[in-house]
Amino acid sequence: MPECGDGICDETEDAASCPDDCAMMGGDCETDADCEGDACRSPDGCVCAETPRGSACVPTCETDDDCPMVGQMQLICGEEGYCAPDMMGGECGDGICDEAEDAASCPDDCEEAPEGCEANGAGENFCGDAAFWTCTENDGADPTCEDINECDTDNGGCGERTCINNEGAAPTCEGDVVDRSTWVDPPEWEPDGDGVYHLRMEPAAVEIDGTTYCLRTWNGSVPGPTMRAAPQVNGAERQIRIDFENGMGGEDIQAVGPPGPGGVTYDFNMTNLHTHGLHVQPEYATGTEFLADNVLVHHMAGATAEYRFDIDEDQDTRGRPHEPGTFWYHPHVHGSTAIQVANGMAGAFIIEGDVDTLDGIAESNERIFIMTHMPLGSATPLPDGQDCTDDTLSINDFRDVGGAPDSVQVNGTVQPRIVVPPGQVERWRMIHGGITQEMNLGLYPSTDDSCSDITNGAPLDFHQIAQDGITYHAKQERSTVFMSPGNRADLMITAPDEEGVYCLAYEQGGGPMMMTTTMIVAVLEVSEDAGSPTGALPSDGDLDGTALPLLDCDGATDGDQEVIFSQQTDPDTGEPCEGGPPGGLLFNINCRTFSHDNEPRTLAVDTVDEWSMSSEGGGAHPYHIHINPFMVCGGSINGEELQPHWRDTVWVEQNRDGPPSITTRYLAETYTGSFVIHCHKLHHEDQGMMEMVTIGD
Repeated sequence: MPECGDGICDETEDAASCPDDCAMMGGDCETDADCEGDACRSPDGCVCAETPRGSACVPTCETDDDCPMVGQMQLICGEEGYCAPDMMGGECGDGICDEAEDAASCPDDCEEAPEGCEANGAGENFCGDAAFWTCTENDGADPTCEDINECDTDNGGCGERTCINNEGAAPTCEGDVVDRSTWVDPPEWEPDGDGVYHLRMEPAAVEIDGTTYCLRTWNGSVPGPTMRAAPQVNGAERQIRIDFENGMGGEDIQAVGPPGPGGVTYDFNMTNLHTHGLHVQPEYATGTEFLADNVLVHHMAGATAEYRFDIDEDQDTRGRPHEPGTFWYHPHVHGSTAIQVANGMAGAFIIEGDVDTLDGIAESNERIFIMTHMPLGSATPLPDGQDCTDDTLSINDFRDVGGAPDSVQVNGTVQPRIVVPPGQVERWRMIHGGITQEMNLGLYPSTDDSCSDITNGAPLDFHQIAQDGITYHAKQERSTVFMSPGNRADLMITAPDEEGVYCLAYEQGGGPMMMTTTMIVAVLEVSEDAGSPTGALPSDGDLDGTALPLLDCDGATDGDQEVIFSQQTDPDTGEPCEGGPPGGLLFNINCRTFSHDNEPRTLAVDTVDEWSMSSEGGGAHPYHIHINPFMVCGGSINGEELQPHWRDTVWVEQNRDGPPSITTRYLAETYTGSFVIHCHKLHHEDQGMMEMVTIGD
């Protein structure tokens, strides 16, 4: 209904009764002559024109700028040359019921205000907007109106902020958004002024999940710092120089394997550096004394060394630089690898390149997940006030590293919380830096805020774009990703459009006849408070343009290789392997336990061999080879038939009497020298499930 102050000088109002609406309107008139003198209240003159209240003197104008405000309404200059409210010739749907409209011809503008509590088509009742008012009918009287306090329900949608109720209107949220995220990125590794990186193995006090432990670390942190090789500039070859130091105080001779006859001891403080997945020289940087990916050298406590990784050295012969992707580094001295990695000595090694600039990926938020299985349940906390030294180490018993972990640490944090807005796309670089357990990871909806119950439905779908640092030729949509120790997986995660909590989790087996345990790796919270989403999925065409070409799984090969993982029995005779400890286990490959003195398996450079892999006993074993990736050409993992793709670590299921579990093709590309293959359950490798390999000319 019309009222004074609505910006319209209607037929019931004039300048005296409602100056807000009619101050610029003169009195009644019949001709323009009636609008001269005091009858015109505009210095620019007036004309006699029809208005909603009849004939009146209105200001003349040439442009809209000549027309004043009348109440809350800006007058406009009409074609006739005088100022008039815009609604005088309005259209149906403009929210103003003008003189040419009525409830029949334009109900959107002219619907009468409701007299009762039933809301009209505009969602309004007698009290106003029905979303903000409670209306109660009264016999013989107007309804009673009561404001709805939206802050009483779900804090008015304000989340962790303060909700202020507004009568008849939406609430106001005040205060800063509370950041519920507990996500911690690994530290970034920075070089010195000469471009040299420094890496030191040292004992350090590290707090994890509220408890302080004394651990062997890289540069005093768990995990170690992230190495990033920036993209090439004008095709220049990239070199990574690292000055290495073993900062432990002395020897720490400990037993490896089960107690009893035949036990072997190693120095748990002896170390070195392995760049897992990198295609680089296996011994020394070409023409220098710099170490490359040489895991056959050992650094005693107090020793120093110099490493150099020429990651694009063979780009001219290969026709491309090193593959961009997610790699990692860790110590690799036979006998002490598992105990050192169980202390958290792992770090990401990211090689950047063309895939990182693709549309979608470039705009997506990146997270590095270094997932470790540190045996914190059996670790000895560092007492308050005690120094962390070689003598106070919290994890130092080999028997503790082979069991199922009681937690998964992500970048040194237990169950970190990630908070993202709906629709956010993220790239997760997943690195399995654990010792023993496979993880079939999925993002499951939670029935509560903290993932104490994830029985609420199927996991979210996501897309995998790379395996073990090698880009796929097309996205692979998945609901879970299976990872063995040593594996990496690059995932594109798209947050749902609705708010909710999701749990990155897997089922961990406790052994025969034992219950499984749901292991929560991280919590993903989707919240409107997290801001605006970014990122998108890359196209398959773009991925294909950056991916490493596949080998022909049906083409000719130069030779055949066989790998049989066993824990005591000779796969050919069924008899115990020679040299096995009485009543114990002999972890071996092809019935040979590792020794630096063993004759190596030999390959020829730039040839392709077909490899058949089996696990004869003792369960499944993740096979890993250094220096070059391999092409998977046949087999299955966790029930999934594998399509041809590149990787450097693969789970080999037990198949005592069947065909090989996995078939691969291995191109011994470019580099010659000695390195190893082994089971990446590192406590198996330390007990002998490793073999020397030499590539020759």
